[in-house]
Amino acid sequence: SSFATIAGPAGYTFNPATGNAVTITFAQTSARYVRVNITANTGWTAAQLSELEVYGTAGGGGDTDTQAPTAPGNLTVAGKTATSVSLTWSASTDDKGVTGYQVRSGGAVVASSTGTSATVTGLTAGTAYSFTVTAQDAAGNTSPASNTVNVTTDAQANTNLARGKATSESSHTQNYGSGNAVDGDANSYWESANNAFPQWVQVDLGSAASIGRVVLKLPPQSAWQTRTQTLSVQGSTNGSSFATIAGSTGYSFNPATGNAVTITFAQTSARYVRLNFTANTGWSAAQLSEFEVYPA
Repeated sequence: SSFATIAGPAGYTFNPATGNAVTITFAQTSARYVRVNITANTGWTAAQLSELEVYGTAGGGGDTDTQAPTAPGNLTVAGKTATSVSLTWSASTDDKGVTGYQVRSGGAVVASSTGTSATVTGLTAGTAYSFTVTAQDAAGNTSPASNTVNVTTDAQANTNLARGKATSESSHTQNYGSGNAVDGDANSYWESANNAFPQWVQVDLGSAASIGRVVLKLPPQSAWQTRTQTLSVQGSTNGSSFATIAGSTGYSFNPATGNAVTITFAQTSARYVRLNFTANTGWSAAQLSEFEVYPA
């Protein structure tokens, strides 16, 4: 906010024949913000600058700080939302002292911090990103980059994570395979083998995601009478060990109200989401036309 003049007004010639560069030296001073005020340009009706470089000078004892900080360590994703990613890392060391850190993605600086954590905001939902962190010292030396972390932001709350994903099942009858439950068409459906409860159907979301709601549908045609299906919801991150997300309950599917059921539960992380069916009052098999999984 308060600026002092380091070098007074002067005309400087930029000549391509000599590198199109100008060097301005001045008495050593301490500054964080360095501003160039341009009042005229003989070559164009605007101020123009391709590089503004600021250098340290010899300090007391004649030593110039040319040693960069060590690379930040153990870069880790501490949390994420649909539009942000929070990162933490281990501190760098430097012979003169670290002044700050820069979070980079694709070579661009996307966040800065004077501590060992930062949150990158303004990201796109359901998108993969890669991040590194570098440290800086007072002389402008930059450390090597930290390890790289890869992270995908959460999907928007109303994004059906199961649509078109791979499925598996305990059984099916005729051509009513489990793929029908994630094709976006409520008129096609999965049906298990008859008279053989329990039965299950499962969707692989492709990667672990934070989920909080499933919506289950049966075909909306009037030919489908109201029925109650008893089922539980399970989740897994590896496809082999499953935890119960929502306990076994009877859910009424009524064509008069859309033949759909919504099950909400505490937010959890899962890649594989499985429905276990133990009864159906309307038919001797498990039935499902749409299996939708949502972040919240």
